[in-house]
Amino acid sequence: DFGCEIGKELTCCVGHDCKIDSIKFQPGMIFTIGVIFCEGHYAHALWTNGWTRSTVDGGLAAQFKHTVLITDTGPEILTEMENV
Repeated sequence: DFGCEIGKELTCCVGHDCKIDSIKFQPGMIFTIGVIFCEGHYAHALWTNGWTRSTVDGGLAAQFKHTVLITDTGPEILTEMENV
């Protein structure tokens, strides 16, 4: 999952369709990048509310994200916890 809900624009690609190699990262860009861990199969279904997803096999899933800022000197992970 890449880029959801940061800044003025919402750009989101999920799963294997995410092609971030075509994005030119520039200083000032902020985005999220994360992973979803699934207990069973990774295939998911979109609920009728147009937002919620669940695994097709009913397995548990959890998501973890970091927010990243691109600076002049490289990426800075804004959500990184120190001394964990």
